[in-house]
Amino acid sequence: MNRFPLVTLVLALACLSAGAGAQTPAANRMPDGSRDLYVGLGVQAAPRYAGADSDRLAALPVVQFAWSNGVFVSGATVGWHLSDSPTVEYGPLLAWQPRRGADGDGDSAGAVTTVSIPEMATMKLRLRLPHRLEGLDPVPARALAGGFMNVYLTPDWRLTNSVLAGAGSDRNGVLWRVGVQRIGIELGRHHTLSFNAGIDIGNRAWNQAYSGVSLEESSRSGYGIYHAGAALREVHVGARWNWALSPSWLLTSGIDAGRLVDVARHSPLTVRPTGVTASTALAFRF
Repeated sequence: MNRFPLVTLVLALACLSAGAGAQTPAANRMPDGSRDLYVGLGVQAAPRYAGADSDRLAALPVVQFAWSNGVFVSGATVGWHLSDSPTVEYGPLLAWQPRRGADGDGDSAGAVTTVSIPEMATMKLRLRLPHRLEGLDPVPARALAGGFMNVYLTPDWRLTNSVLAGAGSDRNGVLWRVGVQRIGIELGRHHTLSFNAGIDIGNRAWNQAYSGVSLEESSRSGYGIYHAGAALREVHVGARWNWALSPSWLLTSGIDAGRLVDVARHSPLTVRPTGVTASTALAFRF
């Protein structure tokens, strides 16, 4: 088995960050009884929450397991490739959506630094950083369930489609993600690039949980009441560069830019509608 193409293909399509935004890795056609295991560690800079005006730098674990029966683990996402077709992928999908508290997604867990330039001046007057989500109900961490279906237009282009449900206090938030990916652009012997673009559509419960403000929250936080209905939520584009350092070691780096639109853009919680997430990690193949 040629390790370089396999490593770059699997990790290029894996989402390094946890959560509902995770993309399903391509089906790994392996001999029966075989497996591919990858673990690594890196760092990620991302907005505290969708629409935040400050970023967080946090440690980023990388986990990618694939078995010949189609089961895979990609970060905080677990799925199962059920199709035998080389051009269509589908199956069930489970994902872990982290908690959003007053300090943003995942609270402060794993944070390396949480200071932005505007906040540095504020710190002279306050020992504690200002949290724009204070007074709002936390969005609980949830295990989401759904499925995916991807269609290859060519060996290098695929349309991606996934639905995950179960977010929010009442577990009725649903997110539908549709996208397109270009994979396998070789830049020399050990370097590859991949690109992706897509949109996220949330139902009323999802958008209300992450962009809305209830009457009770308004009285505590000072924000005006805001009802966020079902709508297109975000558009995003991204790129990933993989450098195969050896048959077992891979340096993978990526950048993703997303812009909130419609009800998410106009939410009083949204200060900076455009957010950029950048990451780099070193992974080892067992």
